[in-house]
Amino acid sequence: RKLAVKRTTNYMISRSDKVFCTSRLLCQDAKDLNSSYTYLPNGVNLNKLSYEIDKKARTSKQKIKTKKIIFGYIGAIADWVRINDFITLAKNFSEELEIHIVGNGPSMESLKRQSSNFKNIILHGPKPHAEAMQLLSQFDVSLYPFRVNKVTDKVSPIKVFEYWAFSKPVLATKTHELEQYKDALFFYKSKNSLIQQTEIMLKNKELLVRKGKNGKSIVTSKHDWSSSLKK
Repeated sequence: RKLAVKRTTNYMISRSDKVFCTSRLLCQDAKDLNSSYTYLPNGVNLNKLSYEIDKKARTSKQKIKTKKIIFGYIGAIADWVRINDFITLAKNFSEELEIHIVGNGPSMESLKRQSSNFKNIILHGPKPHAEAMQLLSQFDVSLYPFRVNKVTDKVSPIKVFEYWAFSKPVLATKTHELEQYKDALFFYKSKNSLIQQTEIMLKNKELLVRKGKNGKSIVTSKHDWSSSLKK
């Protein structure tokens, strides 16, 4: 089946007048089949996000009440997400952090079982987009705990772009597509490096602010649909 899908995909690429690739590795795949390809990564609509938050803020009940630092994740809870990283953070920083997780997916039951003994892991479940963004706006640090493999290396990280739209610093695994943004991210690879990076973040609020601003600048200049579509 995988071979059939690959053959069909390659045929479509080779026969297309124009190919748009959302990641650099996808461009490498496409260039051998079609010279007319363009790198067009994912983006966000900054105007729409701002409108949704302004409108929702007037009536929203999505208020996070805590004195702890808020680490947050929004998205699918699936096998490409390193669930154990949530547990590591909750266990090693129980006094400092709350981990807020917004979303659902096939790995949700596993996450519920593993997090049941941790009061500082809060599972919000799935939320409408505007409500999810309202919760995101309250995060101090946003999480991108994706497994690094051949699939995720080819993913354009729209989740990170949404985080950056709110000037949030991001703690992430180093997928291939994220390497180009190294100056705006906190990278980790292992359990130990996750702990080390978190310790650095907790001790340096100015660095958090600077990384978040760097991310917002990247989104504004490269990943805002209103500007990307004009290029």
